[in-house]
Amino acid sequence: MWDHPSLKDDDIGHETTATLAVCSHAVIRSINLPVGINFHLNGSLQAMAAAVASGARWVSVFELANTYISNAGIVED
Repeated sequence: MWDHPSLKDDDIGHETTATLAVCSHAVIRSINLPVGINFHLNGSLQAMAAAVASGARWVSVFELANTYISNAGIVED
């Protein structure tokens, strides 16, 4: 929560997306529950990429089509 500043979707690097995909895949292989992916503050495309690569069942996005002010600043989509 306090690891500011949070990156916006265009600033999330490929290495972060790959790391989330690898870690999620390890979790999915070790439990028998559906898993979803969320990148904090609207990394929707990165979440979808990690979900497809890892076998996750869904993605969660904070705000799909609006702009809002959060504790990390202004977030646009």
